[in-house]
Amino acid sequence: MPSSIVSPLCGDTGSSSAFLELATALDQAEPGERILLASYGSGAGSDAFSLLVSEDINAKRGKTAPVQYYLENKEYIDYYTYQKTIGLLKVKGLPEPMSAIVTQPSGEREKDYELKLKALECKGCGSLNFPKRHYCIDCRGEEFEEVPLPRRGNIITFNFQYVVAVSPEQAPIPICTAKMEGAKGQYGGNVSSMMTDCKPEDVTVGGKVELIFRRCGQELGLVRYGYKFRPVKG
Repeated sequence: MPSSIVSPLCGDTGSSSAFLELATALDQAEPGERILLASYGSGAGSDAFSLLVSEDINAKRGKTAPVQYYLENKEYIDYYTYQKTIGLLKVKGLPEPMSAIVTQPSGEREKDYELKLKALECKGCGSLNFPKRHYCIDCRGEEFEEVPLPRRGNIITFNFQYVVAVSPEQAPIPICTAKMEGAKGQYGGNVSSMMTDCKPEDVTVGGKVELIFRRCGQELGLVRYGYKFRPVKG
């Protein structure tokens, strides 16, 4: 297997370095190969894991971007942005738009939709409803089947947000609504979210995007995660 060492290309990423190199190894691995994952460095200790690559590895490729994609499409930031990102430069932020999952009962009820990206398909007309609704947006039906939300779609409208509530994101931030692949209804299947890994000029109506799992804010020292859209390139 070719080398999976990425530190010469992205520097010391701390505790995440072992997982970055595991992801790089999995990008190249073949069924039946064995991977040894071992962390080393400052901290309380070290762990090692022996992983056997299964026959499913090839079927799962292409569903997410490989590590090499990020290395080739990295964007350098200025020192001011770096200071904000790591917390050296304190910026007075706006109130978080929602409470953290652990402090909000409704967040616990909705986590299957927010974190697992599940949707509701109407049994009456087949419309894809997301987020969770009590009635179908197309036919007003109230019987649904829980299905995985498609991960890719096409932008149908977008705007730019200049007042930023999620530090350390830099304005302007594109917010888009995309029609997800597999949606059957005229209105169902529309999902709105912040965009990431793109410049404002990269956002166009009709552009293809995919949902990915990303950091979506912090409250009371707890980092909250959720989904964002990323343009599909190539």
